[in-house]
Amino acid sequence: MRFSPVLRVASGAPFNLGLGGADRNLDDVGNDRPIFTGDTKVLKWRKPGEPVDASLLKQFVLPTIGQAGNLPRNAGSGPGIFIFDLNVSREFKITDKINLRPVIEFDNVLNKTVFSFGSEFIDFSAFGPTSSAATKQAFIDSFLVATRTMRPRQIRLGVRLDF
Repeated sequence: MRFSPVLRVASGAPFNLGLGGADRNLDDVGNDRPIFTGDTKVLKWRKPGEPVDASLLKQFVLPTIGQAGNLPRNAGSGPGIFIFDLNVSREFKITDKINLRPVIEFDNVLNKTVFSFGSEFIDFSAFGPTSSAATKQAFIDSFLVATRTMRPRQIRLGVRLDF
């Protein structure tokens, strides 16, 4: 019997905070970032349902046209990773030249939810003069919340025949 465990543990990966593809500095590239007046160490992910600090939102300013924001690339800190995979197999010798090996592969054995960020953007249009209270609240509810999860538990069965 052969056990092949794979354990992946990592600290939080950095993520970008941008302006949603806007080109405020007029360089014809839509990857501009806002002006941030606070300490970037507070730009950490939060779990769904956790309250956001309202003073944090006030530290972001939209750059004027022709001006670049000062928020550095990858300023946010995302959630850590803990993934445990396992592969179990056993080889059976049928004849001198024929071997049979059944395999069971478990991905995310503990079925732990692992949050991640794809691309996170701050869309200041949510705070425009024509935005409704519902639009503003939806933005606040999702700000710094990880929007993706990594794979759930999966089990694969296989058989290998060598001859």
